[in-house]
This record gives sequence, C-alpha cells and structure tokens, in this order.
Amino acid sequence: MQWVVLAYLLAVTTLIVSVGRLGDLIGRRRLLLAGIALFTVASVLCGLAPTLWLLIAARAPQGLGAAIMMALTMSLVGETVPKARTGSAMGLLGTMSAIGTALGPSLGGVLIAGFGWRAIFLVNVPLGILSFWFSRSATCPLTARRRD
Repeated sequence: MQWVVLAYLLAVTTLIVSVGRLGDLIGRRRLLLAGIALFTVASVLCGLAPTLWLLIAARAPQGLGAAIMMALTMSLVGETVPKARTGSAMGLLGTMSAIGTALGPSLGGVLIAGFGWRAIFLVNVPLGILSFWFSRSATCPLTARRRD
C-alpha cells in the first residue's frame, strides 16, 4: 500500500521543476490544460483500478498531472490576471490551498466511510472537468475584467 502514495509523490517531486521549465518552452496554458486532463484521466483510472498494481501504475501519471498543475498555476495566474487583481488572485490560490490542506483528510475520511476508497479518486473527475473548462475559457471569475 505504501507504493500507492509513493508512486504519486515520486512523480510530483521528481518532475515539478522540469515541467515548470517545459511550460516556459511550449506554453504554460497549453501544458496546464494537458496536466489537468492527465490528472483527471488518471483519477478515473485510479478510481476504477481492479488491482493494487494498476492503482499504483495509475498514481504515477496522476502525480505527473499534479506536478504540472502545481508548477504552472501560480505563474499562469501571474501572466493572465490584470495587474491590479494579481494580489487578490494569488491570495485566493493560497487560501484554497490552505483550505484543501486543512479539510482534505477529514473530507477524505468522510468519502471513504460513505462511499468507499474509490470515491477519493472519482471526486477529482468533476472537479478536473470544471478546472479544465475554467482554465480553457475566458469565463473564469479570476480573469474576467470588471467594467467599473
């Protein structure tokens, strides 16, 4: 069972710097969209994995998708959000990260108790689709320009 966690952590920690540089080379937005898609698809594979070994195998690409999202989210916000709102956007990202860190274990426990272990992976699917849509479209509340 340790490898379920380790496969993810190894992918994230070994690739996060490289994908940041890759984003500089091929485009942050394009790579971020690919990372969100990869994370979402890998979450489906994790949630549907019939064996422990397939779960471990699916965690590595999920970790790659997470590394891409971690490396590129802040820099992409910095270049797309209007300068006057950059501080607010960065603060919102930090706040959401802190809330996720604080509530993640409790919500994970509720999901496992109520729906089984697969739910902790499958909950990422609608969130990933929503994130992909917001990141791809101009309707994201953070990037929309206010008409004062």
